[in-house]
Amino acid sequence: MQFLGPVWLGVAVSIYASYKALREGLKILGVNKTSKKEMKEAEIERKKKHYLYHCERNPEGFLRLMAENFNQDNIDSTLKESEKLKSIKKE
Repeated sequence: MQFLGPVWLGVAVSIYASYKALREGLKILGVNKTSKKEMKEAEIERKKKHYLYHCERNPEGFLRLMAENFNQDNIDSTLKESEKLKSIKKE
């Protein structure tokens, strides 16, 4: 019976944690540059926080914008359906 679990699991977790700490440390020091993917993800996260901030500041404006978008989506889908029906009718 093992009291604290397998030794190899502890070693694997320690190695992984050390790797992550080293990687973050190198990023903080500027030795490791952030990848384009990480920069893109950070930009998306920044935008989400920015939008959320403004939506919480003006919930009525957000509801108005949401309604406008819903109406525009309905108009677009109706136009697409109309074009589809016109093309079927011509055949």
